[in-house]
Amino acid sequence: MNFNDLYWHDSTIQSISIKRDNPGYNDSIIFEIDWYDTGLGKIIFYDVLKAKFDLNFGMIVRESILNAECVEVDESLALLREQQNDFFLTYGLNCYLINTNSTASQIKIYAAGFQLEV
Repeated sequence: MNFNDLYWHDSTIQSISIKRDNPGYNDSIIFEIDWYDTGLGKIIFYDVLKAKFDLNFGMIVRESILNAECVEVDESLALLREQQNDFFLTYGLNCYLINTNSTASQIKIYAAGFQLEV
């Protein structure tokens, strides 16, 4: 499944949670999303090494997604690949970028991968 091919535009973020019950071994970030085309589901980013949340609050709106993509070129991704060479060679490392419509927020997640639960 290709991250960039998911129906992101106008899907809404219902919740975001961080799971670290086994820190350093299985750090994950879970989004509950109401997908525009298929309804409620979860996307789980696993083996997360870093995340940046630039979120804007105070608006009474649902958080709809403008776009999302797995990006190849990112300064932090290049630095993480250099610093975490063993991890990268074993698991790979991707940068997932999510931009929102409603609050002009941006989320970057640096993780080995993702999985969908519907």
